[in-house]
Amino acid sequence: MATLASLEHSLRQSARRGREVLERASRRKVDWGELPHTYTPVADEDRAVYSKKTMEELQEAFSTITEFMAETHIHCKRFYDSVGCSQGSNIEKKHVPRYHKHIGATKIESSSQLRQHGRSQGQGPPDDFYMEVAPGLYTISASRPGSQQQTQMIDLDPGDTVSVTFNL
Repeated sequence: MATLASLEHSLRQSARRGREVLERASRRKVDWGELPHTYTPVADEDRAVYSKKTMEELQEAFSTITEFMAETHIHCKRFYDSVGCSQGSNIEKKHVPRYHKHIGATKIESSSQLRQHGRSQGQGPPDDFYMEVAPGLYTISASRPGSQQQTQMIDLDPGDTVSVTFNL
């Protein structure tokens, strides 16, 4: 019986404290009518401009990443061509066939095929890229400075090998 009495006493205390908190909260004045200064409503056309700007920034970022990957690929290939794969470690011996030759289950091969008469000075020979990717739908874009970007969409199933050529 003593435990039942202490339980009732505890419940009454909790109820009394709850009422006190409710009374204090109801005495406070809160004005929810004005929006904070950090929020400004955005019109649909402004949202479209912002979205387009964001997409352009993302395209530029991915383009920069692709340029760095291409440059790294060229330097890496030159290094292994000069050193020779037989002198490297097991990791290096696995690296060359994986990233610089046509071996693997699902790959995208991208070749920028430039016609000899259309080539500008200093552009050099066409670049080949070999990538292993998971099956799925991919959009691949390529461009050179001063030329229009070309885009191709491919759908890869497991085990597919696709060759994508851009005439830049």
